[in-house]
Amino acid sequence: MLLLGCDPGKSGGIALLATGPKPRLIACISVPIAPPGSDDLLDVDAIIAFIQNEPPDEAFIERVAPMPSDEGNGKKRRAMGATSAFNFGGAVYTLRTCIVGLGIKLTRVEPTAWKKAHGLSSKDSATGLKLDQRHVKELSRQKAIALFGDEFFPNIGHHNRAEAALIANYGAMLRR
Repeated sequence: MLLLGCDPGKSGGIALLATGPKPRLIACISVPIAPPGSDDLLDVDAIIAFIQNEPPDEAFIERVAPMPSDEGNGKKRRAMGATSAFNFGGAVYTLRTCIVGLGIKLTRVEPTAWKKAHGLSSKDSATGLKLDQRHVKELSRQKAIALFGDEFFPNIGHHNRAEAALIANYGAMLRR
């Protein structure tokens, strides 16, 4: 069985996983963005070509929401602005539309669920302190490398590809 995993957004990732006794990552790319000067955010033709190259039996995409502000603990984190939220939502729904439009069953998964299944946390296990976002993303990449090797994730900038692969692997866990 082939499963597609998507970490949505303009800087997201798409991964194709073959299930079995030892799941195997077949392909993994960063979400293709539209060429400069285009009115589109994502390159729909490239996304569809990737998916149609080896059509998956099912797809899993992270259920996402715009980032709210966080003013707790004396730290202030800016909320996602209106334009950013609009663009992010557009990219998410473009991916979802490509998948569903190709007749592929799509399941949305909670970030906390797939991360917990892979033993990932946003807190340091020794201190209990919250980790910064860059460190959390690197943990996802290291987990994906441990499961699938580093071919598709050679540098820290490929953390979204890694998360797409982990989402696909979580889909495999759900289907076992």
